[in-house]
Amino acid sequence: MNDGNLSRKKFLFIFSIFFGFFLLNKVFHFPKLKNELMYAPPEKVILGKGWKSENELVNKAFKAAHSDFHNSDQVTTILGPKVGLDWISEKDKFIVEGPTVDRNGNLYFSPLWSPEEAILVSLEPKKGKRRWSLPGYGYGAGAPLVLTDPKSSEEIIYVSVYHKAYALSTEGKVLWEVATGLKEPKRGSLHRDYHCFGLNYLKKYDILVGLMGNGHVVVLDRSTGKNLLEKPFVLPGSPSAPSAFKKKGPPKWIKDKADKVLYPLAHGRSTNKPFSDLVDVLLGGGTKVANYFSIDQVSGRVWAAATAPDGVDHKIDDLSDFGALYGLDLVKEGSFYKFNLSCEFYFPGGSGSTPALSGDGKRVYVGTGKRSLAALDSKLCKKVWDFKVPSQIIASPAVDQSTQEIYIPTSFSIIKIKDLGPRPQKFWVSEFNNFKLAIFQKSFQMLTPLITPNGIVTFFGAGYKRNIVPIPLVLGIGLLDKESGKIRYYSKAREESVGILSMGQKGALYVTHSPVRRAVSRSLFSNFVDPLVGGIAKYSARPSKIYLKEVVLTILAYEKNIGAGKVGAFWRKTLLDVLEQGQEVFTALERDSVFPKDRLEKMKKHFKNAKVSLEESDTLTFFSSVRKLNKQIN
Repeated sequence: MNDGNLSRKKFLFIFSIFFGFFLLNKVFHFPKLKNELMYAPPEKVILGKGWKSENELVNKAFKAAHSDFHNSDQVTTILGPKVGLDWISEKDKFIVEGPTVDRNGNLYFSPLWSPEEAILVSLEPKKGKRRWSLPGYGYGAGAPLVLTDPKSSEEIIYVSVYHKAYALSTEGKVLWEVATGLKEPKRGSLHRDYHCFGLNYLKKYDILVGLMGNGHVVVLDRSTGKNLLEKPFVLPGSPSAPSAFKKKGPPKWIKDKADKVLYPLAHGRSTNKPFSDLVDVLLGGGTKVANYFSIDQVSGRVWAAATAPDGVDHKIDDLSDFGALYGLDLVKEGSFYKFNLSCEFYFPGGSGSTPALSGDGKRVYVGTGKRSLAALDSKLCKKVWDFKVPSQIIASPAVDQSTQEIYIPTSFSIIKIKDLGPRPQKFWVSEFNNFKLAIFQKSFQMLTPLITPNGIVTFFGAGYKRNIVPIPLVLGIGLLDKESGKIRYYSKAREESVGILSMGQKGALYVTHSPVRRAVSRSLFSNFVDPLVGGIAKYSARPSKIYLKEVVLTILAYEKNIGAGKVGAFWRKTLLDVLEQGQEVFTALERDSVFPKDRLEKMKKHFKNAKVSLEESDTLTFFSSVRKLNKQIN
């Protein structure tokens, strides 16, 4: 009898231990990525009228802060499967914006915080080694603008800090250096006031436009750098009220620890509270302008999101609780130009997004408040519709320049909608279900999505969320299917960013390191999470059969569109660029003798036939050749 009681006690004791471990595992384990080797082929994509789009502004790689002048965050390059980390360079720099990329794949960026006074740094793409730098003093110059000179056909890099602007060759030679017309800020001034969000291009007049954190706008001749305004223009608006971070953010002891953790990367700062100050700015506190701007390449109108003037919020207190979208038209006046304020659109709360334009320039999209995206008729300056989202819009929307499909990044998902004219239509809400989560843990969407031909590239994380601040413990880069929003494949990422995902040449993906949210993670979990690291990271997929297969399946996903008629310039260029990327992968596999010689010759023939036929807009022969190529890969 006693033996039976003893056995039951042993069983209960052992069961309790196992049950305790089970509960601990459910409650306390870090998020874990599930099935990193997963791969799902793309679903068929129906473009509708987008198949005939004649828009030719789409880029292979990022030439401006959000890829192009419309801020589409769209490229014609794909991200291959089995992405891995190639390198991290310039680890001592805190970088928010960029990088941008020239036709040879070289990178250009301007650090926000750096131990050296450098306005611009260039890296080579293979190993991330520095090519050259432009020494100088400023408070960040945004993402450098890469343009092709119409006379020489050479690419030129344009960059500006608050008080100076530069044009440089891709080899680092200064072509011109000019004063912007703004007074040089004193060392130790607030970054939020004197940060330049970068230059953009107004093709109509062949000029450069720059926007500063305090609302000043400068206009420069692209060829010479000459100031074209009699004096810099100033956007209307008063500084925003303090953000909710001070009231709803983490407790003071967490902020203090996060400040201490981030401090080693805060070179050049006059404050010992880099985390607290930066998050307040990112959430719109005490700022006038907090984002880049767009320029309509059809009409030439400049679109900038900022704060509304004092009083619009029905209070006279030198602060603004309202955001604003301003439309500016540049006109000639004597020997100078001037801006006409042609559109003023006000809304409660601020905006955490850069204005993005449709491919035809007829619509401008901007986040209004925390949980709404507004679409404006760009000519009439009138709101056509707005779309409510369940959680905060945390970055700029990505806008397909051929279809007017919009991808909205919210705290916990990406939402795909389409502009149908008088109203939006929702298609899907993404689910980042690729983590094994403990109790109270969540997955987050962390950056503006990137539109590519084979899907939507996204940067996500998982961890905890306290009030308005996510605490990521694991980071990932993934690809969502365009039609379903489901994850097709993904890989682990090393460090976070509060910038953008920048696509380079040959399928390279670049992430600038600006670890703000992970400063909280590191302060709370110490050595259980990786140390913070600055710099830029390059991710790419190695040439493989599955990579080549992805190229072919991406192209074939668009085959059903041939029923809509002749392909337009947009998708002819896009599919040719994808085919060229496949050719590069194929060449690498040929060197490694992956395919037998007889198949190699057939595949070369199919590549050639596909290219020639699509250049002639013969889509029937093009897709037929790609289908034959697909059979040879199998």
